[in-house]
Amino acid sequence: MEFEIRLLKCALTLAEQRNFARAASVLHLSQPSLSRSIQNLEHFAGVQIFERNSRRVEITDAGQIFLKYAQQVMAHSADLSREMELLKGLAKGELQVGVGTYVGVQFVDAAIARIVRHHPEVRLRIVNDNFGGLLPLLRSRELDLAVVAGNGIAADDQFHLTALTRRQGYLAVRAGHPLLKQRGAVSMRDVLRYPFVSTSRFPPGLLRQFVNESVRGEDPSQPGPRTFPSIACESLAMMKNIAQESDAVAMLPLNVLLPDLGSKSMAVLQLVLPMLEADFSIVRLVRRSLSPLGELFVRTMLEVDAEVAALEENAAKKLFLTRRRVSAKGARPSQESDISG
Repeated sequence: MEFEIRLLKCALTLAEQRNFARAASVLHLSQPSLSRSIQNLEHFAGVQIFERNSRRVEITDAGQIFLKYAQQVMAHSADLSREMELLKGLAKGELQVGVGTYVGVQFVDAAIARIVRHHPEVRLRIVNDNFGGLLPLLRSRELDLAVVAGNGIAADDQFHLTALTRRQGYLAVRAGHPLLKQRGAVSMRDVLRYPFVSTSRFPPGLLRQFVNESVRGEDPSQPGPRTFPSIACESLAMMKNIAQESDAVAMLPLNVLLPDLGSKSMAVLQLVLPMLEADFSIVRLVRRSLSPLGELFVRTMLEVDAEVAALEENAAKKLFLTRRRVSAKGARPSQESDISG
């Protein structure tokens, strides 16, 4: 049984719009022409795909099965066209990249700047979102690559992952924050007494760890921590600004915090939790080949990743080298981190 790609496209568009007039407009066809195409397709298929009525178009049970496979055929057709374009070199200067919340600033942007500096003719489209928003765009082939936390997607055989360095997340507060003056060790439960600023989407496993850590060793009869996260956004700059101007606690990567730690306008809590580690990866569909520009992006990202990892490692050694100071009155020792060098 053979079907023309254009007929499959007509059927999928009609299924999406559920209206002949709207579907014809999207396809730049006349309504009678679209109607004839659907009739031809149903004749070739030997089943009725759509139920027509005066208000809207409905999909039959047989149509549901047919359209499921039609989507796969269209996806493979798009991949075939793209592969041929790559072989001819037509797409080598274009790249669609998804960038997760915690890898954008001073990381992916540094890699892109390095590429553009040496190849100013390239064209890139950058989509910023959390991993929950980017993975569907990869699946629908609206993105060539995405740089996101790989936690939770490594087992998905639909994706190919190029692993980057494991990164530690840190809890940052403004200088003079009450948690910096607290007696005794700070716990996650203490942290969650304050507004918590972070990305809006976490892998479910990580979210469970946050909840478990927040109530570990505490009296279950006491009030629990506030909702997590209480402030959700996808901008590192906004997260940092909110924490600087309030008592909120922001979860941020160390490389973004270094200028503020150096000026002592912000501080990092002495609470380094394994659950705040993230395995970032460059993700693409398994059967989707990279263009020359895509391959260059991956190589450059690996270079920048190694550089940023070394920078953060050196900074963390200084940050958590603590100096014990005792007041003249013999008060308890306090810990003060030094990142200024």
